[in-house]
Amino acid sequence: MKKIILILVVTLLFAFSVSAQSLQDECEITIGMYDFAGQKIPRLMPYKNEVFNAYDFKGNPIAHLVIKNKEIISYGCDVVEDATYKVSIRSVDTIKNIQDAKSPMKEFNKKLKTKEIQVKGVKLTKKLKWAFTKPVVKIGSWFS
Repeated sequence: MKKIILILVVTLLFAFSVSAQSLQDECEITIGMYDFAGQKIPRLMPYKNEVFNAYDFKGNPIAHLVIKNKEIISYGCDVVEDATYKVSIRSVDTIKNIQDAKSPMKEFNKKLKTKEIQVKGVKLTKKLKWAFTKPVVKIGSWFS
């Protein structure tokens, strides 16, 4: 589960610092380091068919992640239509802190708590699903 959370965080939560170009550069570098295609989502996570789009706090698009049948099928440094979740991130340091943490799940949970990372479902059902996921991530971080 720790690996999948890290995959979701790294893939989706690319952040911004100085300009849109540096944002795209950061996304391209990070995505180039990992191959997420075909990665399975843990059975405890209630995400079967979802589209995550990531944005900076100003609303500028950053990245996307598409999950079909609990498997990552698409990700990249752009956003796609019909998103089911919108993820917002404060800064590049937010992502780097998670990547460099001894326990990425604990750090991710901390960033959620301090609102450096915000996840919002587009529809009511997705908002409820995220509300269920937050405690699962918190409990999972205790064991990571």
